[in-house]
Amino acid sequence: MTLAQPSKSPDPRPSITPRRAAARVAAKLRERGFQAYFVGGCVRDLLRGEEPKDWDIATDACPDEVLRQFPHSLL
Repeated sequence: MTLAQPSKSPDPRPSITPRRAAARVAAKLRERGFQAYFVGGCVRDLLRGEEPKDWDIATDACPDEVLRQFPHSLL
C-alpha cells in the first residue's frame, strides 16, 4: 500500500502576518474616511526594535461602523 506524501512545494499564497493584517485594517479605515492610528504596546515595541505581539488601532469610527466595515470579524 502506498500512502500519498504531503506536497513539499511552498504555498504560493503570501502569508498574512499580524503586521500585514493590522496595516490592512488601518488602511481600510482610512480609505473609508476614518482616522486610524497604531497605539499602545505595538508602538512601544516598534520603538524598541522589537516585533509587537499584538496590534492596537485607535479610530474615530464608532463600534457599529467598525462592524459594518469588517462584517466577518470578531470584535
